[in-house]
Amino acid sequence: MRKIIIIIFSVCFLYSSKAQLNYPLSAGPYLSAKTGYNTSYSPWERKNLFAFNGLPDFGFSFYIPASEEYKLGWMFDLGLSTYAYRIKGVSNDNKFTLKYSYFTLCPGFHYSGLYAGLNIGIPVFADYGVNLETSKLNLLSEVRIGAIIPVIEDETGRVNILMHFGYMLTGIFKDFVKDDPLIKHFPPDSSQNFTNEFNPHTISFSLGLNYMFNF
Repeated sequence: MRKIIIIIFSVCFLYSSKAQLNYPLSAGPYLSAKTGYNTSYSPWERKNLFAFNGLPDFGFSFYIPASEEYKLGWMFDLGLSTYAYRIKGVSNDNKFTLKYSYFTLCPGFHYSGLYAGLNIGIPVFADYGVNLETSKLNLLSEVRIGAIIPVIEDETGRVNILMHFGYMLTGIFKDFVKDDPLIKHFPPDSSQNFTNEFNPHTISFSLGLNYMFNF
C-alpha cells in the first residue's frame, strides 16, 4: 500500500510539474466576434446602444516564452479589428450602426491564462451605411485585458478560447465637432455646447478562438 501511495504521489507530482511548464514559441490564426458600446456622452437627443462588429476580428497571434517553469511570456496579435456601436434617436426611431476597422498590432503580456496589452491601429475603413473618410480618424490606442483558455493541447499546438475586454484611450475622430457623421440626422441644439467631449470612445468585449502551432 505504501508503495502504491508513493507511486500515485509521484505521478501526480510529475503531472503537476509538467502542467507548470511554459508553452513553446508558437504562432497561429485567430477569429473572434465582438460587441461594442460608445462610452462618451451623446449630444442632441441621441442614445448609445450596443452593436456587434459584423465582420469578425481576424489575424495571427505570436507567443514568445519568457520562462521555462511558468506560463509567462509575450504575445503579439497582428490583424484586422472592427469596432461598432449604435446610436438611436431619443424622440424618433432613427438608428445608425457605426463601424470602424483598423489594421492593428497588439503587444501584450501573458501569465497563466491572463492577458493584458496595448492595441495600436491604423484606420482602414469606416461607415454607418455611408462610407467615412479614414483620414478624419485618429490612430487607435486601446487598453486590452482578458483571458486565454486552452481547451485542446497536444505536441503540435493548442486550441484556445479567447475573451478580451477593450477600452479606447483616444477618441475615434481627430475633430469630432467638425466631422461628426450624424450631424445632418441630429441637427445641433443651440442650448448645448458642442465640443470634443462627445468624441466617441468605445468599450468592447470579444469572444473567439485561436490555434497556436508549436515551433
